[in-house]
Amino acid sequence: MKKNITTMFLTGFLFISTYIQAMVPVESNLPANLIQLKAQHPDCELLNKLSENYDVFLDVYKSCNYQFWSGCGSYLFDGVSYAYCEKMYEKQKLFYETAKKCNNLLEVGVYMGHSIFIALLANPDLEITCIDIDDHYSGPALEVLSQKFNKKIDFIKGDSIVELPLIDKKFDMFHIDGHHTSYYLNAEFLQCLTKCSSEHVFFIVDDYDSYPNTINKLLKDNDVYTVVSFIIPPCSWCNIMIEILLQQ
Repeated sequence: MKKNITTMFLTGFLFISTYIQAMVPVESNLPANLIQLKAQHPDCELLNKLSENYDVFLDVYKSCNYQFWSGCGSYLFDGVSYAYCEKMYEKQKLFYETAKKCNNLLEVGVYMGHSIFIALLANPDLEITCIDIDDHYSGPALEVLSQKFNKKIDFIKGDSIVELPLIDKKFDMFHIDGHHTSYYLNAEFLQCLTKCSSEHVFFIVDDYDSYPNTINKLLKDNDVYTVVSFIIPPCSWCNIMIEILLQQ
């Protein structure tokens, strides 16, 4: 009788344990900070889609032979370790929400393709052209994104100042995340202004804190455009979104 009671107890314990485990959503492939951030923002479309497609983030790393430039981060990791960085959540969301509104993206500076990944999560139909002077990481990263999203991404390898004048397409969203110098930013910004598909366009410049004085000068109305609005998200390594209306 004692043996039967013990067997019944163990069977009941295993049943309850299995039931409890089945009731709890399993997100074993997600880092704890992403799970916690999702819990804080349960209705956030970006976080839900990122969690559903987190394997893409990992596959990009695998395609780059599990390497990155030490100290050089992106929209999704801090450059110290290849792991999701919640400290940049606000800039990630700003990029996501901007991409949802647009049809054609021109990106200067690709690196590991994380901003393009966010853009495609937001808008899988987005047409994308991107430039990078180096394809060591951007090449394999874009291959992963093209396969995962069944998407042709036009990649141009070269110096942005040389390549931008040669582009004959038009865009309504521009992402400048290249050399991070005032000289290049001004040159890239002016070239992008000649590539606008409509009078109403969006610019996102990454790493605002690298050259705030240069960017602030771009926020002044002039004979070419009026700044409708701009947003600087409160986060680490913030970007800035500038909504522009071109003068007719």
